[in-house]
Amino acid sequence: MVVGGDPKREAVRRLRILCTFSSVAPLIGMVLMIIFTPEGSPIRASRELYLASIVGIVALSIAVNHVLGRQDIPLARRLDIGFGYQVMGALGVATMRHIVPWAPGDGFREVSPVAILIVLFAALIPNVPRRTFFASLCAAAMEPVGLGISLAMGNPTPSPAQIFAICIGPLAAVGAATIISQVVYGLAQDVEAARRLGSYRLVSKLGAGGMGEVWRAEHDLLARPAAVKLIQPKGDGDGKTSDLSRFEREAQATALLQSPHTVQLYDFGSSDDGTFYYVMELLDGVDLEQLVRETGPLPPARAVHVLVQVCKSLGEAHAHGLVHRDVKPANVLLCRYGRELDFAKVLDFGLVKPAHDKDKQGFGATVTAANAIVGTPAYMAPEMVLSGEVDHRADLYSLGCVAYWLLTGRFRTMRMKAIDKMAAG
Repeated sequence: MVVGGDPKREAVRRLRILCTFSSVAPLIGMVLMIIFTPEGSPIRASRELYLASIVGIVALSIAVNHVLGRQDIPLARRLDIGFGYQVMGALGVATMRHIVPWAPGDGFREVSPVAILIVLFAALIPNVPRRTFFASLCAAAMEPVGLGISLAMGNPTPSPAQIFAICIGPLAAVGAATIISQVVYGLAQDVEAARRLGSYRLVSKLGAGGMGEVWRAEHDLLARPAAVKLIQPKGDGDGKTSDLSRFEREAQATALLQSPHTVQLYDFGSSDDGTFYYVMELLDGVDLEQLVRETGPLPPARAVHVLVQVCKSLGEAHAHGLVHRDVKPANVLLCRYGRELDFAKVLDFGLVKPAHDKDKQGFGATVTAANAIVGTPAYMAPEMVLSGEVDHRADLYSLGCVAYWLLTGRFRTMRMKAIDKMAAG
């Protein structure tokens, strides 16, 4: 399942880029105008209004950019602010355009910057076509408003043909923007639909691995955030079926376990394209591998505190006849849980299997291929490498290797070489 970025977030990001550009480019134009505009130029004569318009656009762009970056404002509201920015920006560029009086022989003069702005916003911001039409019409109305400001300054009134030339560009852009909006909004809706899994909407990618991705997600009704793991099975036929069976077993096993030190599962299923997913609690913390690499070995008391919590999670799994088979530092997360610190969560039961061939919990027989070596070599028990019978003692052996890592910050190199030799032989 290939999932693109959130259309609304992408629209806000593009708007912020536009605001940043609009905060800098007018200032450069102002400096060039002051330096290179000759004396007696119509622009030079109305320099105060021209400079006021530039300063207004820059100040507005900076303010809107700041508001768009606020995470406490809903995305839909920030996009509405973006449309208001479009209208006010149109007023600023229209005012600057009409500072120079229209000479009797002028025709279309140049393409209206208001028209360009209208089309640009329609392409940047996906919105319902009728809303785009209304916002574009309001922006187009700023063209005659800018002309009115010019007339109020004492500039001569253009001829009817010139007024038509002034207004036709923005009005044509309104129609073009509405058509563009239908296309862009339709594509955005398709992306939005692809980002939905049941009642959950994918928000941002948290990470990716060889078999899939992990996304931050939001529920339609609940305020509780969640993490969604997407798994795209590789291959076809029996291989794909085997992968799906393993991922389904992982979800069922995780849902069965109730220890607070085991990551909690909210939901699981498969999408229309065969992507398997399950929804877990979203944890904010650091895994033990990253913790030791960044801060060094843990004090013995802290290591014992963490290991006791991991034992509680594994103990419940073993009581249900399940073996994790991939206990390693990267699969133990330390997080803040309520008001508790250093709260351990055991993750990734993707290699979980019954301790015996007959799964007494009803998960079915194991689907691991014969003679396949699964797990992480540095933390695997010897019987796992030799493809012997594996029970809960393999998890305890791996946990001992985790304890060695926590206390020393390294693993036993000679043991790893022996494991690699056994695996190769």
